[in-house]
Amino acid sequence: MLTKEEFNKGLEKITLLWAQRNFELAFEQVEIILRDGTEVMRAEAKFFAGLMKQDQGLIAHARENWLDALPLAEEGTFLLYLLEHNIGASYEQEGSDDEALVWYRSALRTCAQGDRFSDDQTLTAFLALNKGEIPTKDEDVVAIGVKKSWETLGLQGNPDLSDLPGAISKLAKGYAELEVETMGED
Repeated sequence: MLTKEEFNKGLEKITLLWAQRNFELAFEQVEIILRDGTEVMRAEAKFFAGLMKQDQGLIAHARENWLDALPLAEEGTFLLYLLEHNIGASYEQEGSDDEALVWYRSALRTCAQGDRFSDDQTLTAFLALNKGEIPTKDEDVVAIGVKKSWETLGLQGNPDLSDLPGAISKLAKGYAELEVETMGED
C-alpha cells in the first residue's frame, strides 16, 4: 500500500509528465497508484487519467475513467464533485445536454451536501444548459450551492437568492476576479 507521501510524489510525477506531454510515462505512474493505492488514491489517479485522456481529445475514454472512479470516491468530497462535473461536461461537449444536466445536478447535490468548496463552474454550466433559467425543482440545491460557493470564495456581501441566475452571474464574475488577483500574485 502506498503511503500518503509516495502517493503525492506519484501525483507530482503524473502532472509533470503530463505537462511535458509524455503521456506514456504519466499513465505508467497512474498504473502504479491503481495497483498499490487505497480506494481514494485510485479514484484520484483515475480522475487524472481522465483529464489526460480529455487533453488528448479522447472524451469517451476520459468519461470512462471518471465513471470508474465514482464508486471509489468518498461521499461529499471535492473529488466526487469534480468527477460528476467532468462527466457532465463531457456529455455537454458531445451534445448530450440531457445527460449533462443529470450529472450537473448530481455535482450540485454533492456540493450542497458535502465539504466546503465552490461549485461555480457547475452552476454556470447548469444555468447555460437551462437557457438562463433555474427549474423550480432545482431551486433549493442551486441556492445552497450559490450560498456555499459565495462564502467559500469569500465574496463580499450576500448573494441575492431571489434571483438565482443573477447570483450565479455575479458568482462567476467574482470567481474570475479572484483568478486574476491570484495570477497577479505569481
